[in-house]
Amino acid sequence: FCHKEVAVLCNHLRAIPKSFDKSVSRLHERLESQRWWLQMLEIERSEALGHETTPRTTRRNRKNEPAVKKARKIETIDMAILKQRNVIYTLERQIDFRKQSKEIALGTSRTNYIDPRITVAWCKRNNVPVERSFPKALLRRFEWALDTKPTFKW
Repeated sequence: FCHKEVAVLCNHLRAIPKSFDKSVSRLHERLESQRWWLQMLEIERSEALGHETTPRTTRRNRKNEPAVKKARKIETIDMAILKQRNVIYTLERQIDFRKQSKEIALGTSRTNYIDPRITVAWCKRNNVPVERSFPKALLRRFEWALDTKPTFKW
């Protein structure tokens, strides 16, 4: 997120993309879907504990009979709930970041101001593939920096 702060300080602005509203609405749809799954997991947990729950729709098999669901252990359900909460948290952060940076050109400082040798050295020190930091076009442009040693200091 620090590259966003650099872009704001350097006043790297861009026009809001035409597909911005559509992409944010897709993220909201995914978020609602994940929240629904969390509710289903919480209902399953309360059923496993033996609590009364509100009736819910169940899936049906090919013969239109209620599908038989194997009971899962409480620990397994708790782990699934924890993972689901992490997914929801990540999606909420993505939506917030996308909204905050809709008018900011995030790639400008990376391509024009930051020495690529610093990024390459960091990637090598932290075992991160360089391809995750630079798109293919920039990899071709910064080919000379790919031989940088992990101990490089500016």
